[in-house]
Amino acid sequence: MKRRSVWRSLIRVPIVGEFLRIANAYAFRGDDRNSRVPAQLRDWWGRIVRRVLGVLILEGLLLLAAVPFDLEPSQLARCTDLALGIFPDLLGFGVGIYALIFVFPKTFTPLLEKRRAEVGFGAEIVNVDIGYPVAVLAIGLVVASALTLFPQGWTTGALGLFVLLYGLAMVFELLAFLFVTLQVIIKHEKKEHQARIANNKDGSY
Repeated sequence: MKRRSVWRSLIRVPIVGEFLRIANAYAFRGDDRNSRVPAQLRDWWGRIVRRVLGVLILEGLLLLAAVPFDLEPSQLARCTDLALGIFPDLLGFGVGIYALIFVFPKTFTPLLEKRRAEVGFGAEIVNVDIGYPVAVLAIGLVVASALTLFPQGWTTGALGLFVLLYGLAMVFELLAFLFVTLQVIIKHEKKEHQARIANNKDGSY
């Protein structure tokens, strides 16, 4: 009960609360329980924390590689400027992708349910696997904007680099999800087309 009460308090916080709602649904892989209870730690680990750690490791390697070049905090701060420059376009792209949900074929949801074992997910994951990357880009803009209010230093620069890398990682994850989803649709349409051709041939005799 204490865990649930803390969760309810957190999701009432403006901006942060909305992001946590989406992140929790993402961790839950779209399960209906996401609106009532927080996901288990293993779900957060598998879907979010592990990827965050991967981005942090990549960031650390990039910073180590930059050591021989005498990197300055002002140079690292360009990552924040870069995030502010490209995230609005990426966010628009993500919202446009989100809108595609409403024009998917009517057979799309039953198709995903039918091929759940094959593709590894059902229709409930579509909303969260598109919504979470879009939310990351939006919250990334908020964080990057806030970083510009502070003096340039190693801490703000490292945070800016993390925001940039994690946002880009989510864009690639979104593209990967769309690739798999479209593969399912194309495969299904191809089978239906071949079945129609076979039926037409049978009817011609």
